Amino acid sequence: MFLARRRAFLVILFIISALLYVWLQHKQSDEGQERPITYREFEEMVSVMIGSRVDRDKSISAQWLTRTDVKKLLLQSLSQKNWKYTSGTLQEFPVYAPVTSSELERMLDRQIGLRPDRRFVTKKEAVHLLDRLFHGKVVYTALGDSLARGVGDHSRMKEQIGYVGRFRTFLEKTEKRTVITNNLGIKGLTSSELLMMIRQNPSVREAIREATLLSVHIGGNDLLEAARAKEPNRELENNLVRFRENWNMILIEIRKLNPQAELLVLNNYIPFPRNHPYHHFAAWWISKYNRVIETSVRRLEKSDPFFLGLASLPPVFDKHEDEYISKLDGVHPNGTGYQMIANEIIHVYQAS
Repeated sequence: MFLARRRAFLVILFIISALLYVWLQHKQSDEGQERPITYREFEEMVSVMIGSRVDRDKSISAQWLTRTDVKKLLLQSLSQKNWKYTSGTLQEFPVYAPVTSSELERMLDRQIGLRPDRRFVTKKEAVHLLDRLFHGKVVYTALGDSLARGVGDHSRMKEQIGYVGRFRTFLEKTEKRTVITNNLGIKGLTSSELLMMIRQNPSVREAIREATLLSVHIGGNDLLEAARAKEPNRELENNLVRFRENWNMILIEIRKLNPQAELLVLNNYIPFPRNHPYHHFAAWWISKYNRVIETSVRRLEKSDPFFLGLASLPPVFDKHEDEYISKLDGVHPNGTGYQMIANEIIHVYQAS
């Protein structure tokens, strides 16, 4: 009896020790990724990418690399071969056409998003930087409600469901980018619930942190929830105040978690045709809610260098409701409608 207990105790002790070892290894790995990267580490990583050794830059004397050091080292390294920046990634050309300083600055500021507020570049940032530079990788996180989820789209091609899937297809096939998608759209989600998710849900927060591209669409369910109340006009007015507060806080919380990801937002469309009895009522209130979004857009255009723009949906659906809205529920877009939304997003993306 004593030997059996002793054996069981040793087994449990072994399992606890093994789990503790794995946790410590993972913790050390994470800490290693978050520390500043050294000259030698970055030099070796770049050498592997370009296929040749990088000449030592004697003007860089510090052990930890700053953003300026990274730019200088990359410019020097890429000038050794025929690299050119095109379609969001670096490609080697047979004809000598070196990447320019302004092109590299755009990569660092926009495509790569190295945080200018940090003194040193971390190892994790350097890995993401080189991965995007040479492989064109995009981590796309979509936040929103049923529209982001793609409800109403019955396309047979599952990877193209909704505007998220169709935009991903565009990035992969037209822009030749490697895309990892985190679609966090939830049917019925309100702005209050989205804000709570961003503040409290660890997996949502991590998806935002890891994103290189973010889209946000919310507000339709705020409108529907208030419109179904006993006194809809009064509730819509009260809800509008809450939506304004929630929307502005959603943008603030996103930027706290990830200040450098490219960001685009969508507003709300009117699902009813002009001859529908609810058209004028819906148009009146949707325009009020959309003005909240448009006000924030004007502010972001001036203050946020990584803001791509607004995908405005009312003009997309106006006079095309019968073509673009699903006959099953009369509210959500059908496959054609989602393609039209994706086209508007693509237009904003390419114009930025």
